Amino acid sequence: METKWTPGPWRIVPDEEGDPARCVTSRGFDIATVWGGYLAADADVSLISAAPDLAMALAALLDAGDSRKGSREERDAIAALAKARGEA
Repeated sequence: METKWTPGPWRIVPDEEGDPARCVTSRGFDIATVWGGYLAADADVSLISAAPDLAMALAALLDAGDSRKGSREERDAIAALAKARGEA
């Protein structure tokens, strides 16, 4: 799948207090800095760091096809992938 975003893997880097607050590329370039309380920052940066993997997995599932063609779930998956690609 060709993408417009920075390829993964992305990883979590703790800030000075030890809270996971930054998401960086494998080369150490910043993708996102998450502000907020420890629990929110932990959950948000974990989701952000998983984004490339989630998008690739969703695209693979859609490409594989199944018996749910035309379902609401398939439409939602297509819309989510389009949003991730900047097409929506």
